[in-house]
Amino acid sequence: MKTKRISLTAISVMTGAILSMTGCADDAVVSVAGASEADLAKVEAVQANRVGNDTVSVLIDKEIKITKGEIDEMANAVLEANRMQIPADEIETAKTDIRKNVIEQLTLQALLLRECDKAGIAVTDEERDAFFNEMTGGQKSAEEVAQDANMPVEKFLDMITKNMRIEKFLTGKTEDLPAPTEEEAKARFDEIVESNPEAVQTPATVEASHILVSVDAEAEDAEAVDAAAKVKMEEVRQKLIDGADFAEMATEYSDCPSKENGGSLGQFGEGQMVKPFEDAAFAQEVGEIGDVVKTDFGYHVIRVDKKNASGSITFDDVKDDILEALAREKTGTIQRDYLTGLRQGAQIENLEKPIVSDPVRVESQKTPEWAE
Repeated sequence: MKTKRISLTAISVMTGAILSMTGCADDAVVSVAGASEADLAKVEAVQANRVGNDTVSVLIDKEIKITKGEIDEMANAVLEANRMQIPADEIETAKTDIRKNVIEQLTLQALLLRECDKAGIAVTDEERDAFFNEMTGGQKSAEEVAQDANMPVEKFLDMITKNMRIEKFLTGKTEDLPAPTEEEAKARFDEIVESNPEAVQTPATVEASHILVSVDAEAEDAEAVDAAAKVKMEEVRQKLIDGADFAEMATEYSDCPSKENGGSLGQFGEGQMVKPFEDAAFAQEVGEIGDVVKTDFGYHVIRVDKKNASGSITFDDVKDDILEALAREKTGTIQRDYLTGLRQGAQIENLEKPIVSDPVRVESQKTPEWAE
């Protein structure tokens, strides 16, 4: 696997970008020669905090500490959960991006939990357990889920409690927010229609079931295999015309996974199926057993179960959805503005960022293990 080594300068720039968004960024690099006593004191504080996984990576208002171990644990968990979707040659870049995002999230979580403490926001064990049961449908215990996540159950439950406290606190910021009006919803609908008229057009669709007899085009005697498949499909079609149950015939004869649903393909519109199949399905009448249709997959018999004509969406069709969307927008705006103010009002120090350029004074300034 190709390995990308990340320089200290790059790490400094990336971590500094996090703080610059909040207006709390420190000077990126301070030389020893011109360092003030305050600068050197800061360096000594960083060095004092560098002790393995208990290293303090983020310091908030000189009192809240987020350790390297906490960041490592979450960053590794996120990486492992997404590893299969990350190309091998992008793993190192992904590690950097993930770590940056984890630092951001843990910093915000710490700030919010402090506000929860001030506001006396609490979540009982009963509330937590009820939430967990709702989320899992009662299908799994906390111990099982924690084990799946390779996490001690106490830590897993604590994580749920913290998240619930934050959710309760933020919800309280908008609980007195007036509900959107129907007039606001209508105005939004009219905006959508004016800017994108096609957004309120519904295409014609059909709901259909089919039976497939597949054909191996690469078979040694492809023509004979094709002919046999067609004969078999014609025989199945005749049985259907004679009154055989379509779902039972699909289960017995179809080579398509839809056989598990009686051959049902659900609803589809134009452009979603191969052309010969689509043309046949849209041309047939509801309930009709159509002629045998040939596609690249093999031979099909189609039954159209329902047809839905094209049309237009009216305001009444989507009024409730728009009202819900407007409510979410208003809530989101207020919460985002609050979170921005919360960050801007805090002194956030990223102690993983290199501060002194002289390698003699800062002996531990090496490329972090996670970036190698």
